[in-house]
Amino acid sequence: MEMEPVPGYEMASWERGYGDFDMQPDFATLRRVPWLEATAMVLCDVGWHDGKPVRPSPRQVLRGQVERARKLGFEPMFGSELEFYLLKETYAEAFERRYRDLTPSVPYNLDYHVLATTYSEPFIRAVRKGMKAAGIAIESSKGEAWPGQQEINFRFSDALTMADNHVVYKNGIKEMAHQQGCSVTFMAKPDHTWIGSSCHIHSSLWKEGRNTFDGESETFRQYLAGQIACMSELAIFVAPNINSYKRYAAGTWAPTTLAWGHDNRTCGFRIVGHGQHLRAETRIPGADVNPYLAFAALLAAGLHGIENKLDRAGAVRQSGDRVGAATPVRTGMTLDVINPATEKAIAHLDRAGAAETDRAVAAAKAAFPAWRAVKPADRARLLRRVASLVEQHGEELARLETANAGKPLGDSRWEMGMVADVFHFYAGAIDKHYGETIPVAGGVDMTFREALGVVGLIVPWNFPLMLASWKLGPALACGNTVVLKPAELTPLTALRFAEIALEAGLPEGVVNVVVGPGSTVGERLIAHPDVAKIGFTGSTEVGQRVMEGAAKTIKRVTLELGGKSANVIFADADLEKAASSAPGSVFGNAGQDCCARSRILVQKSVYERFTQLLTDATSRFKVGDPEAEGTDMGPLISASHRKLVASIVDGKTMFKGTVPSGPGFWFPCTLIEASSSDRVAREEVFGPVAAIIPFEDEADGIRIANDTPYGLSGSIWTRDAARAMRVARAIDTGVLALNSNTSVRV
Repeated sequence: MEMEPVPGYEMASWERGYGDFDMQPDFATLRRVPWLEATAMVLCDVGWHDGKPVRPSPRQVLRGQVERARKLGFEPMFGSELEFYLLKETYAEAFERRYRDLTPSVPYNLDYHVLATTYSEPFIRAVRKGMKAAGIAIESSKGEAWPGQQEINFRFSDALTMADNHVVYKNGIKEMAHQQGCSVTFMAKPDHTWIGSSCHIHSSLWKEGRNTFDGESETFRQYLAGQIACMSELAIFVAPNINSYKRYAAGTWAPTTLAWGHDNRTCGFRIVGHGQHLRAETRIPGADVNPYLAFAALLAAGLHGIENKLDRAGAVRQSGDRVGAATPVRTGMTLDVINPATEKAIAHLDRAGAAETDRAVAAAKAAFPAWRAVKPADRARLLRRVASLVEQHGEELARLETANAGKPLGDSRWEMGMVADVFHFYAGAIDKHYGETIPVAGGVDMTFREALGVVGLIVPWNFPLMLASWKLGPALACGNTVVLKPAELTPLTALRFAEIALEAGLPEGVVNVVVGPGSTVGERLIAHPDVAKIGFTGSTEVGQRVMEGAAKTIKRVTLELGGKSANVIFADADLEKAASSAPGSVFGNAGQDCCARSRILVQKSVYERFTQLLTDATSRFKVGDPEAEGTDMGPLISASHRKLVASIVDGKTMFKGTVPSGPGFWFPCTLIEASSSDRVAREEVFGPVAAIIPFEDEADGIRIANDTPYGLSGSIWTRDAARAMRVARAIDTGVLALNSNTSVRV
């Protein structure tokens, strides 16, 4: 930055004559400057002529906040990660070029690759050695996310020392670049086509030599809540220049949300480290910040949170309202997201209401014309990019789904693969969505497949992201924008998907996620006049209300409702194969599956043999820690759902498995001898309970299979192909599998 006088300041201005200040050396900062011959440096505080400190000076501003923290018994510890671009031009040459078309030190992207630093090692090594000799402890250096972008990190320390080191380092590396005939820039966005340079700021509060954030303590939560609550007002301190704001672009590693998360680089606030190393990483500041003012602002905000006891409602791991780039909800209502296997909260969200839903619909409506106008080939490329990013983040998404829904990790991995497959499929379908032409007298009738507009998607908690993808894929492929309402119990992968969609390049407003109760968010989507269609998966009872509500505004509706699927075992079937596959078809996902084969119909002549085989297979079905390899079944979704499942179980118990002791919403794999009139055989239990029902012959089996209001899925086991076709045609079910229990294929 060129050092031109800036008008408008009270302390120093043309009107006041730009008088001098006193310089008061802080001899604790005295150091040798090894890259300059016979040179030492000492940092000074600015004083008035009467000796009093100039309080608005940046170093004094930080001192003031440090003293405020110490009065509360805390010692603030800070660290800053400074990214910069190393350029081949000298400063003079860059000036002559008007800072345009400059040449990075590395010609192509070597993000995190060892070669990125190797190519520039003579210079980077000189910087490391120089800083170490100047008393700054260097911890690492590495190439960053764009050609020529580098990062050198030094050890954290108390806030003032860290800010001092930051200033010495910034000045020193520029001097060394000048000596070696190159240049360095800490601009937040030196070129609009480059990734921006950040200054991620790590902070924690210590007391008596211990980190008070350990265990994500109340102090930590309040501190983080304060930072998030105050960030908008303190933006000038973390983004001080016009250029600073050019850095904030989705898909460029710069945060575009005020959400926070664990190991999530798209959030404005990331929680890193464990135990005594746990700290808040604020990812919003750019490399152009003044460290004294940025540290002071973040510290002041954190202390504000502690002093005012801001709770989890003020700080969110994920925003409950993802409108395009996402902005936090401020409804005053909150919800805890619980891990069903541990019964502990893993996320704390603001609960959205009708106003937030309206805002999401407005964002989707505004984004619709441009999204509809995207060329089919370009829209296909964007959806393929979504699919590829889901694949890249597959393990992260799977672990998030397992923690949120309690399903085995292997199941979650398969589901994330399915999500990617869905988007690959619909990406391939975009340019094959044809209209029709019909010759008529005097001309030709033509039909076009047009996008509807804003589509509201309401999905359940049993397969959170997979079921969402079945709706998102076709809606987006056809040029619609969406407002997705995940279940309150399992919103985390939907929120993460919204970030992935932005990273893939989908425009803001195309995918919006709103987390809130169905009675407000869901009902508002159904009633909203700007929502053209509702896609709903859930219970039959709620589906009826969705259809009734949508009728008032003549919306199109797609419903996928409950099931009580029959698994029909004939005497001539491969009984061993049928019995070994049956447990997975009903106990998979803890039975929380609308396609679960929860009615097992067995021909009487093989009933005893089959039930023995089934009992043996069920006894081997492993119930336990969802994150452990080899687990077949995890817990139910909630304590209330466990109570509901238990209330439906009646009849004679044929087999009841075991469950882990301790926390978790566990329910054992259960086989019940039943008749078709028993409640357990008629109602959708949505738990790991199978009703075993004998039948006499083919006609009796068909009668019992059809003795239900449901007709979603089912299976037929027989070696007789003619029987298989007859029975399949006779059973009133939409999806039937022959000698298998698979309902879903992509």
